[in-house]
Amino acid sequence: MSLREYALYDFADKGVEHCVRLSPHYYNTEDEVDAVVAAVGELT
Repeated sequence: MSLREYALYDFADKGVEHCVRLSPHYYNTEDEVDAVVAAVGELT
């Protein structure tokens, strides 16, 4: 999780207090990426 103190300008411009950072990498499987996409889709 990223806190507002670490991104004051960006967070202030967007009016958010915190966020969850997603950092996929080459060693993630397609199934893992699909699971994250589905989970994010449920949030939106």
